[in-house]
Amino acid sequence: MKISYAWLKEFVDFEITPKELAEKLTSFGFEVISVQESGGDSIFEIEITPNRGDCLSVIGFAREISCAYNLGFVEHSPAIAEGAEKAGDYLKVEIRNPQLCARYTARVIKDVKIGPSPAWMSRRLESMGVRSINNVVDVTNYVLLETGQPTHAFDHSLLKGRHIIVRTAGQGESLVTLDGVERKLENDMLVIADTQRAVALAGIMGGANTEVNPSTKDVVIESACFNSSSIRKTSLKMGMDTAASYRFERNSDIEEARRSVDRICQLVQQVAGGKILKGVLDEYPFKQKALKIKVRLARVEQILGNRIPVKEISRILRKLGFCTTKHESFVRVGVPSWRQADVTGEIDVIEEIARHYGYDRIKPSIPVLLPGIESDRRYGSVSSGTLAMQESAREAMAAIGYSECMNYGLMKSGIFAEEISKSKKIVRISNPLDEEMPLLRPSLVPWLAENLAFNANRDAESLKIFEIGRVFEDSGGKLPEERTMISAAAYGKNHKFWQDKERKFDFFDLKGAAEYLLRNLGAADYSFMAAEGHDCPFADYTLSVFAGKEKAGIIGKLSGGITDHYKLAGEVCFFEMDLGVLKDRRKPGMRYDPISKFPAVRRDAALLVPFGISAGEAAGIIRSEGGELLSDIELFDFYQGGQIPQGYKSLAFTLIYQSRGKTLTDEEVNSLHFRIVEALSRKGIKLRE
Repeated sequence: MKISYAWLKEFVDFEITPKELAEKLTSFGFEVISVQESGGDSIFEIEITPNRGDCLSVIGFAREISCAYNLGFVEHSPAIAEGAEKAGDYLKVEIRNPQLCARYTARVIKDVKIGPSPAWMSRRLESMGVRSINNVVDVTNYVLLETGQPTHAFDHSLLKGRHIIVRTAGQGESLVTLDGVERKLENDMLVIADTQRAVALAGIMGGANTEVNPSTKDVVIESACFNSSSIRKTSLKMGMDTAASYRFERNSDIEEARRSVDRICQLVQQVAGGKILKGVLDEYPFKQKALKIKVRLARVEQILGNRIPVKEISRILRKLGFCTTKHESFVRVGVPSWRQADVTGEIDVIEEIARHYGYDRIKPSIPVLLPGIESDRRYGSVSSGTLAMQESAREAMAAIGYSECMNYGLMKSGIFAEEISKSKKIVRISNPLDEEMPLLRPSLVPWLAENLAFNANRDAESLKIFEIGRVFEDSGGKLPEERTMISAAAYGKNHKFWQDKERKFDFFDLKGAAEYLLRNLGAADYSFMAAEGHDCPFADYTLSVFAGKEKAGIIGKLSGGITDHYKLAGEVCFFEMDLGVLKDRRKPGMRYDPISKFPAVRRDAALLVPFGISAGEAAGIIRSEGGELLSDIELFDFYQGGQIPQGYKSLAFTLIYQSRGKTLTDEEVNSLHFRIVEALSRKGIKLRE
């Protein structure tokens, strides 16, 4: 957004330099990108946040400056001289879709003389990056920059039936816009029409069929308020990003529509002559209700950490256009029409106070933590309290050599979407910015597969990657359910030490990474169980991860069809876990466990284990029977094949026995080891001979 220094001074009488003003604007929330000299004026290029549509104008910034320096603000109240003829005799206005057009105002000016604009107007427009066209059109652009209100001028003689109708487009209707392009319109697009055809794409661009031209004598000035969502949808579908649509998408001021139509008439009469017909055509079906907010003084102090005088609070708000009524413990605040889109609650008013009081004047203090607030893991990282856990997860994955990826929250239509949609409904975006990515991702794995394929095609031999991000599931409600997940994948050669034999990443590498992550996150009572049925539609086989009795994720191997699709030669294994579930099952805190000063005794046990019993279950039996004297257990070998009875597998464990209070004797170790073997045998597990 470009703003003229000289133009601002027409509304606020200030003496500060452009450099000082740039610093001040930045301090209360408007980043000044650059300041350039242009014909004796200084032009500010300013970044405007989407919620501040009121500042897409000279007047919006003049009001902010008035508050910042406690200076007077010159209100624009155009004075016009109307003729005796009535505008209603020359034009009728009808709104057929009041939900898409909240207000439509129009005036008629007769006997204008179309020609070039005066030099002062042309220079000012060109310094703001707007090309001069003719005096009437230039006035509409001038008022757009000054007030932020988009307007349009029609040639009155080209309007069929002297009737303006605000409606949606008809079936198969088209319109040639001012840029000379024929636009095929859809039924939900709002248009301005006469009795026979569309004459403008509402809030975006006028039509060539009613364009003001050198032979125009009578003009109709339009100033309206259109629905922001409707303009946004039409703008995206048409690929048209105009100065008007940019402002309407950010919620225009419904009351400014009336003021701006008079301002245009004032300027048109000044630069093009003509007679302003008596009366304004103002269709306003549903009046905007006044918005009043109760702002508690104690709440202001609690949020900002400072006690700001009531007098200063009232001064700030009044300078910004708010109305205030003081009470003993609160201030009743009336929100002006140009701020009703973004100031809707008490916290929004407090933000306005903080901006102009000065963040640098607010003393730093430790925030008060409110106990007993339940989190909802379905929506967002902040509410679910997983931010700290995300950082811990990043550190853990980096420690074992995994690199973090950051991918889109959207997903492509393709092989993953086809497989996933067989078992669950994927959330589809009704109007995607990129037609190739019309879905919200239900899993992080599809993008990780893309990342692996991209790097493998560039001769990367060993790939270990992970991502932390949101996934989305259709909850059947208005909004999809969101969960914060961590997913990792590995592909290629597993390089650990230079003397190791070369091998490929496999399922157990990912299981080991998952276990390391779970331990580092302090997940209590985690376990692994073979998945029942087809647990993951894009995997050949999976292992379910549980935190207590709640399922926290899966470990799996991508199906051959998917690896073939991405031309990945070999296995691609992955895991995916829900950080919200893990947070709820996290241990209260890390506890220091001192190392025993007494020697440990190591015993190996090769076991024949029935297929129906997992290694985790076998290890659980050993831990349960071993008690405090069993300090560690590790699975170091798995074998299945010749010399192993049918229906069994061979698992070899290392058991470490150690006491914290004394040196264990052979008899004590043998007795405990025998009890463990007996406990295993009761489950059908026996020692391998």
